[in-house]
Amino acid sequence: MQSSTSQTLRARLFLPLMLVLGVLAVGTVGFWLVWRGQHASWLDAFYMTAITITTIGYEEVYNLEGFGRIWAVLVAFLGVGSLFYSFGVVMEYVVTTRLMDPRGRLKMQDRIAGLKGYVVVAGLGRVGRQAALELQEAGVPFVVVDPSEAAHQYAEEHSFLFLLGDAAKDEVLERAGLRRASGLIVTTSNDASKLYIVLSARVLS
Repeated sequence: MQSSTSQTLRARLFLPLMLVLGVLAVGTVGFWLVWRGQHASWLDAFYMTAITITTIGYEEVYNLEGFGRIWAVLVAFLGVGSLFYSFGVVMEYVVTTRLMDPRGRLKMQDRIAGLKGYVVVAGLGRVGRQAALELQEAGVPFVVVDPSEAAHQYAEEHSFLFLLGDAAKDEVLERAGLRRASGLIVTTSNDASKLYIVLSARVLS
């Protein structure tokens, strides 16, 4: 999922980045032609283009008159516009992603997907919290699964990897990556639920 997210961002940034690079290239050629009678180098022309589109405001490398000033204005407008467009694409992507996933669950799922040999803790009641704290203290990676918002808040406060859902459901255990886990701790309060989770876990693993 993380790779697909990165690919989406790269695809959306392709056009604005090409515009920025295009302005840099064309601007460099233009300033070199304007200053070729003053023995300007390509580096001089590139430097002038860069400080123009970023509006840094340093002095001109060589004097600009007539067409040179007009060219500088064109490069400034095009360059600033392309930079703002690129910035806008990035900000739109970030805001849209945040609105679609306001609590960072997709990011959490990506982190879980990157784990190996970890422990799944099903239930974050009194016993589950104690187990999670001991695992955290021992430096053992683990994922907590619980359907309650109170458990979610507790997990966030203690920096636990957390999956909101009922561990008695096979699809939730699949999302927790039980097949990759090295252990399972079931601390739910309902005995029937405990038995079902254990049986489901045996089948999945």
